Amino acid sequence: MNANEVKDKVTSLWKSGKKGKGIIIGAVVVVLGIIGSFMDSSEPDATEGNVSESVKEKVSDAAKTAKSSNNTTKSTAKKDKSILNFVPNWRNRTPEYRELFEKFRDEPVYAGTANAAREAYIESLYKYDFQSPITDEMAKIDSAKSRYSLFGGTLKAGETIEMPADALIPEIDPRDNSKIFPRSFRITRDGQELEFTVDIGHVKPACFADATQVWRMDYNVKEFMGLSYAKTKWYRAPGSNKLELFYAMVRAEHANSSKAAQEIRTRMAEAMKSKYPEMTNTYKDETSEEYIYNGDLLSLKQMEQGSTMSMFDMPWVQVGIITPSIVVKILNSLDEQDRKEFEAAKKADSGALENF
Repeated sequence: MNANEVKDKVTSLWKSGKKGKGIIIGAVVVVLGIIGSFMDSSEPDATEGNVSESVKEKVSDAAKTAKSSNNTTKSTAKKDKSILNFVPNWRNRTPEYRELFEKFRDEPVYAGTANAAREAYIESLYKYDFQSPITDEMAKIDSAKSRYSLFGGTLKAGETIEMPADALIPEIDPRDNSKIFPRSFRITRDGQELEFTVDIGHVKPACFADATQVWRMDYNVKEFMGLSYAKTKWYRAPGSNKLELFYAMVRAEHANSSKAAQEIRTRMAEAMKSKYPEMTNTYKDETSEEYIYNGDLLSLKQMEQGSTMSMFDMPWVQVGIITPSIVVKILNSLDEQDRKEFEAAKKADSGALENF
């Protein structure tokens, strides 16, 4: 098509009425937007104030309109404002720390054990399954209110289990006379034999600054639309003989179709909203939603068919709960131990470990 033909078509379109004029104006705005993007990436010149500023305004208005029409709602608070920022990590470390870690990670100083525990055991519990940033106010527990209770009460946030007496009696390691507590114990509850196994905080080298422990226990809960197998984590405070549930994840591995997965998640959300009308929505996107209630965070998530993670499996649905205030306690102990390990490594490196 030559220039004259283009001119004739534009003229005809302009004379056709308001609709034709609107099409032309829209096309001009798009062209100016493209021109403006090139001008923004280059050095400013004398014409930029006349052209690119107006283009920027139009592009900005278009972006705002597109954003407002999006049905996806994200967390109102930014992730970097959360009290659950799992730092320091390796990228944030000073060159001195990295050098001492490489030098003493296999020595009796055991530099880096607290950081490894933070990343492998604690950080992953929150980052991989939950999206909501958590504030100090959100993480507070009101003892006068109820906590999340799922699957007919077989899974409860904040539930406590008393450890048997024999699980609290340490054995003496003959190699260095250190005390080693049993790593597991069994109890029977509601006809189920439950085995608790300690994850971290049980033997040397200790990764906590105090006697904090994290235990795990997997068991069957009351089935709901294919969800039945629960993976749980329990917190043992220093000196306590009780374990407190602070993390649980239950997943239906096969939901048959994306539509079925959506139905399960929707029904679960409706049930929880009816049971806990005071809970607050903290996050929502196309496939997941989260709610905070009395210091506990609830996550409902589905995996769509055809997505990267379900290429070789059917869609799944999962529900999870976590108690951020306990996660903070665990992280604080790890941070303190991390500081102690770093100081010990510095002393060892300077030859001043004697009487440490």
